[in-house]
Amino acid sequence: MSNIDTAKDAEHKTTLIKLADVTKISDSVKANLFEEAEGVIVLLDALGTKGIWNRKGKDPMKVLKTWSALKDEYARAIESLNNQLQTHGYFEEPKFEVFSDTIMVSLPVKNRELGRDIGRTPLWWTIMSIGELLSKLFRVSIFHGFYFRGCLSAGRFYRSEDMIIGPAVDEAAEYYRLPEWSGISTCPSASRILTDAEQMKASLYDFFIQYDIPLKNMIEKKGWALNWPKSQSKDQTENIELRQVLYDESRTVNGIPAYFKIKNTLDFYDTAISR
Repeated sequence: MSNIDTAKDAEHKTTLIKLADVTKISDSVKANLFEEAEGVIVLLDALGTKGIWNRKGKDPMKVLKTWSALKDEYARAIESLNNQLQTHGYFEEPKFEVFSDTIMVSLPVKNRELGRDIGRTPLWWTIMSIGELLSKLFRVSIFHGFYFRGCLSAGRFYRSEDMIIGPAVDEAAEYYRLPEWSGISTCPSASRILTDAEQMKASLYDFFIQYDIPLKNMIEKKGWALNWPKSQSKDQTENIELRQVLYDESRTVNGIPAYFKIKNTLDFYDTAISR
């Protein structure tokens, strides 16, 4: 066989391989491995993990073990919420992902009519439900020494087994590092949903509260924040212990920026509990 024939044969095989790859991609799309959805994105970042391995009183192995246990608790809670809301037909399969010290939850929401429940859209129900769950998990995290800063966004996203993109993801990624505290607040997209449903104030304030949220170089006036201090506050002893944990952290935290994040968290806690 000539060199020309060998080259043509190799080129033909390469073309077949490329066509095979395209076919695989096409089959993946047909199998719904790539999903377009309207829903809610939760993005949480654990504060203070940089250099935690080198801090006095911090055992790196214990930190990793605690994080692993906390991650498993979050995963079980999301699965429980999935079972609950799928029973009511509100959303599709949620996805829980962890990247080092960052947690992302994507919750695709079904578009279904809710009869006379004006303002209580599927997105609203999902935000309320995940808010209730996050309030509990947020408190548990503090007791385990992890202080989360994060946000909720609402809108369109596209996800596969390996990647998630879309406007709701971009908004969450842009917003979640702005707040100067340990807390969870809503991006503008989710804030609009809560504001539009303000006629149901009693329901909203169970899980979210309007607050002047400290951001980098500015204050977000009347933003919506997860009301984690009050929504799970039936046990007064636990509340006292929780505040003490935050106070103790403010006395030992490293650096001025970290101190003010914890101080802002304490201020929010005191304001929420007093309302």
